[in-house]
Amino acid sequence: MIACGPLQAIYILAAGTGSPLEGAKLLFIFALGTLPVMLGFGYLTTVVSHKITARLLQASGIIVLVLGLVMLNQGLVLTGSGFDVNSLFTSKFSTSAQDSAVKSTISGGYQTIHMDVTAAGWQPAKFVLKAGVPVKWVIDGKEITECNKAIQVPQLDLSFNIQPGLQTIEFTPTTAGVIPWSCWMGMIDGSFIVQK
Repeated sequence: MIACGPLQAIYILAAGTGSPLEGAKLLFIFALGTLPVMLGFGYLTTVVSHKITARLLQASGIIVLVLGLVMLNQGLVLTGSGFDVNSLFTSKFSTSAQDSAVKSTISGGYQTIHMDVTAAGWQPAKFVLKAGVPVKWVIDGKEITECNKAIQVPQLDLSFNIQPGLQTIEFTPTTAGVIPWSCWMGMIDGSFIVQK
């Protein structure tokens, strides 16, 4: 087996069919799809000079490194550990982050925040909350896509699907600090800045 991520995923998909014939068809289609790219790279390396090939390899290495750091950050967002870039930036520069965050309104023993879900993400995505006061998070699902269809807040053990129209999620932040949250894939993030 070749140590290639997409190919390993296709191997699993092929094995999951439970049929040798269906698995072989999937692998054959995958091979046909990747063949032009592989042949193109082979041809390109024979045509391009040695100096340009070396620079292309360096650029490729940098791109792979940057993509790896982005994926690592998304994984940290999904864990809710608070060690992702957004959470660290928010806690390090809390004054400027709080200035851009929306403050909750307190009424009837609850603090209320409102957020719209659109194809572009969350609007707004940062909120200032008070510790120990129950929250009513009113979410308006205006444009639900495959990416923004669910939210998870690991530190609060919250995970829910976004419904079209209005829905209210209730929780109580107990300690001060930054609580990161994101879409189910960790790509669209937000945060609660909880104050005492």
